[in-house]
Amino acid sequence: MIAINVVNLVRSNGSGQIEGSLAPNFGLPELESGRTVKLSDYQGKVVLIDFWATWCPPCRKQMPALQELLLDASVSDGLQILSVNTDENKPGRDQLVSSFLRTNGLTMTTLLDNGSASGLYRVSRIPTLVVVRPDGVVHHVSSGVHDADTLRQIIAKAHQAN
Repeated sequence: MIAINVVNLVRSNGSGQIEGSLAPNFGLPELESGRTVKLSDYQGKVVLIDFWATWCPPCRKQMPALQELLLDASVSDGLQILSVNTDENKPGRDQLVSSFLRTNGLTMTTLLDNGSASGLYRVSRIPTLVVVRPDGVVHHVSSGVHDADTLRQIIAKAHQAN
């Protein structure tokens, strides 16, 4: 039964139709500090929200592109990347996610979702990317793996659309 649910999570059709609407605000604990991070903390910036899990091969494939954006000064100014981990909330999760990030040299802000944020954004497949414009409107929602150049184009359009 669990295997079927995992397959359904990975293969189902996208994240619903939220593009063009006001981005739902959420507050989630940040992995390292435990402090609550809210989407509204980044008003005025383009925010790229990446819903992912450690067990998800496509999610792992996309992470280097996100890290590349984070380190690219021409893109990272005015951009906030929120890495929203959707692994099952159970004992040892924090250590599992921390170890995964450290092993892969990933330094983006990582939040731990208990299902609330992924529910607000109707995430039914991972990885799912949501790009929010500086005015708080959802600019782009997509599932699957994106390379850094494609992400740069999406981010540039989000800046221009504001």
